[in-house]
Amino acid sequence: MNPRPWLGGFFVVLGALGFAVGVVLTPFVYDSGTDPATLVMARAGGYALLLYLALRLFRRPRALPPAVRYKALLLGGVFAVQSMCFFTSITLIPVSVAAISEYTFPLQVALVSWALYGQRIGLAKALCFPAAFAGLWMALQVSGEGVIDPRGVALAVVGSMLLTFMVMFGDRIMGAADSRRVTLHTTATVAVLYAALFLVTELQPSWPQTALGWGAMAASSLTYLTGMLGIFTGIAMIGPTRASILMNLEPIFTLALAMPILGEVLNPIQLAGAALVIGAVVASQVLGRMRRPPA
Repeated sequence: MNPRPWLGGFFVVLGALGFAVGVVLTPFVYDSGTDPATLVMARAGGYALLLYLALRLFRRPRALPPAVRYKALLLGGVFAVQSMCFFTSITLIPVSVAAISEYTFPLQVALVSWALYGQRIGLAKALCFPAAFAGLWMALQVSGEGVIDPRGVALAVVGSMLLTFMVMFGDRIMGAADSRRVTLHTTATVAVLYAALFLVTELQPSWPQTALGWGAMAASSLTYLTGMLGIFTGIAMIGPTRASILMNLEPIFTLALAMPILGEVLNPIQLAGAALVIGAVVASQVLGRMRRPPA
């Protein structure tokens, strides 16, 4: 039996876990005195540097054709704003709620594909949209004295919309060039933009003030690297179709880790809402695969 499908699935799951761990560690970085801009710059810069060194070590090309390069730089600019929206939302609302709010982006991709390209949805898949947003509404219901900051929810939702644009636009770029080179340019753009922001404005980077903060920032960056490498390796082995289904484990991992590590507690209504969002997204993806003719 060929072990590659199992191994590819393992890498995708490892990547989803890496992304989840990186997000859950973020509050520890903030508690040490770091702000979202500094964290985003450090994560993107560290990943771009390691990817550049890896490509150079294995003598892989790093440059992109001019037409693709400009698009990758534009994608990096959107990525910079998207990252800021999501990581700022974590300072205002629980990580679990932010993750669920952002996770509506796969349904937004399907909706935009229908609106712009006429991609058929079907009744069963169409029912996933109200189910997901009903689940999101349930996930925002907080019992007791806790209050969900609407600014944090708004930032997470805007982040999901920008992520939808990145998926739609990035898919066309990835099809025209090596995804590793495109990722190198986009992440390097994020780091350069925030470095320029600190240089030309009065803002200054806020580095961690404690050993725990530095450790959390380093771990967050390394798990981000693990996530990216795991996803890319898994997609190369099992293809984007299977990989996209397994990537739905990321919000599940985030919720499962946020409870014991951050002490976040979701009430039964919120848990049911989170399950409804994740289930609707998974169902829409499965139904979408079933409707596609075999290649």
